[in-house]
Amino acid sequence: MRFFTALLKSIAACCIFISAQAQWSGDVQIAARFFDTDTARNAANTPFYDWAKTGSETWFGLNYHNSEQHFEAGVRFDAFHNSSVFSGGMVQNNGIGIGSFYVRKKIERLKIAAGYIYEQFGSGSTLRAFENRGLGLDNALVGVEAQYELRSNIVVKAIAGKMKNMRTFVNESDKNAFIYTYPSFVKGMSAEGYFLLGKNKDISVTPILSVVNRTLTPNAMTSIADEINNQPLATRFVPKYNGFVYSLYNTVNYKNLSFTMEYAGKTADVMRDGKALYNDAGEVVGLKTDLIQPEGRLLFGSVAYSRKGFGITFSARDLDHFAFRTSPFEYLNDGIINFLPPLAKQNSLRLPARYQANAQPLDETAFQGDITVSPKKGLTFTANASYVFNDDDKLFQEIYIDSEIKLKGKSWKMLCGFNMVDYNRQIYEQKGKWVNTLTPFVEYTYKFTKKYSLRTELQYMLTERDRKLFGSDDPAEKQDLGDWLYGLAEFNIAPKYSLSVSDMYNFNSKLHYYDISAFYTQKTFRFFIGYAKQVQGIICTGGVCRFEPAFSGVKTGLTATF
Repeated sequence: MRFFTALLKSIAACCIFISAQAQWSGDVQIAARFFDTDTARNAANTPFYDWAKTGSETWFGLNYHNSEQHFEAGVRFDAFHNSSVFSGGMVQNNGIGIGSFYVRKKIERLKIAAGYIYEQFGSGSTLRAFENRGLGLDNALVGVEAQYELRSNIVVKAIAGKMKNMRTFVNESDKNAFIYTYPSFVKGMSAEGYFLLGKNKDISVTPILSVVNRTLTPNAMTSIADEINNQPLATRFVPKYNGFVYSLYNTVNYKNLSFTMEYAGKTADVMRDGKALYNDAGEVVGLKTDLIQPEGRLLFGSVAYSRKGFGITFSARDLDHFAFRTSPFEYLNDGIINFLPPLAKQNSLRLPARYQANAQPLDETAFQGDITVSPKKGLTFTANASYVFNDDDKLFQEIYIDSEIKLKGKSWKMLCGFNMVDYNRQIYEQKGKWVNTLTPFVEYTYKFTKKYSLRTELQYMLTERDRKLFGSDDPAEKQDLGDWLYGLAEFNIAPKYSLSVSDMYNFNSKLHYYDISAFYTQKTFRFFIGYAKQVQGIICTGGVCRFEPAFSGVKTGLTATF
């Protein structure tokens, strides 16, 4: 009896010691939709409206951290029921299982990790394993990573594994497999440094050198060879198992100046042509699908100057066949190993963000300039311009100007401005022609007290801009869905409550797309519920774009961390 008593005391003491060193944390996120058929707004005739009626996505993560042992571990459970975020709203996806797990350990200068790894080499042009739940993206690297600190200012990283296959997870998790990945193996290394130069150490240099290799499987090579043999003789080639991307990225800072330069290359690698096909009238009628094996290239340069009250940045980039995927059989956002953000402003307001560019890795040259001026405290002016083209055509152009006013002692603040966009729908959406817009906007916030505030937005999108405003001889044809008017009122009771009412009105169809939502926040817990009518279109978040279907119904969700 004494033995068992002593044993229980020892176990209890051990648990108390471990608990003292350990920290537990976690998060939960749930999103749900209830579909209400609306044929007038094209929210109908899909499985979601015909019979599914509801859909949801759930993520629950639990993390363990022991600072004494320099050890971390975590696991995330994912569940998707009749989810619409993976299929453009046309097919319901269902998946349930372990969506992510990891273990990490630090041993002096060495850090090692295994499991689902989220990592980026440099700018991401050679490797970016990342997650974006709103767009249904989870491009984790499932494998092993090691980081070694050669010196306090030099770190070497190495990774090996396979890219997570999210589409398989949401379609085949009922087969009880534990890990879902693309077949191709991915390996890579990077070296990152930080150096202070000059007599006064006022020059900082941050070079990053990286290389990543993707190896195709014999099964993939067999499928590639079969497809090549069915192509015209002049387009046939001998495919290579291995593709490499490499990059030299460097940022130099000197006082108020900053220079960023990158050269990246890709060895001859099997990929789809993917360039636009035009008819005799100059209209895009599809994309080329032949397999090709070109080398690729990325050139990027940026210079920035800033001082109190003033900042200016100019960037330029050229892309040539720089797509890098797990295999040429993956499309859209599937199987991406690297990441190329667009060289254009990422707007957040509803109508200015309706037409945004995404990078065209096969052929794109882009320029962007940005100026910020603050002549006095509380008054800021911003101007941004971007221009994107390829060898055949202009793709995208935007001019954006705004002013933000937030005067000391005033109970209000205001943002007002406009943007003009030229958007090539033929290239970005493979339909229609050009959209030329002018969108003035104003956002006004008034604080009644420290607790109560009202935020309002008003935006108007004019299409066929050149004909309507400047007397151009362009034909008077509707561009996409025509003109829009958007208004929003959001009443906040800090720090817990918020009520939002918005309406997006289309002048051509005479239809209203409204959204009525309520939010509740308690520390790290947030819950919302709303009824919405949403127009279909391309939605871009952080430079990643996907088609968003029309929606009608109730949206609700919660997030919490602990």
